[in-house]
Amino acid sequence: PATNKHQSKNYVDATDPHLGLPAVDDSGRELNDQIINITSSVYPTKDNDQNPLETEFGLSTFKDHQTMVLQEMPEKAPMGQLPRSIELILDD
Repeated sequence: PATNKHQSKNYVDATDPHLGLPAVDDSGRELNDQIINITSSVYPTKDNDQNPLETEFGLSTFKDHQTMVLQEMPEKAPMGQLPRSIELILDD
């Protein structure tokens, strides 16, 4: 970029297992006054001075996960009731 400055940002979505827990510093100590919350999903394209941002994909880390639904077999459900199901999130 024209400014030769670097920025980093961490995103947290609803599938993050640390959501709602205290943040942890580099030495592993919990920061009880900082709770991990969901971040905005808006991808920034400009910095605070309106300079365009470029993404360095070689330095990016992406989280791989899948969502699946596990459902009771209909023939095993009690008569007159819908089969029970649960949504599972599988993280890599």
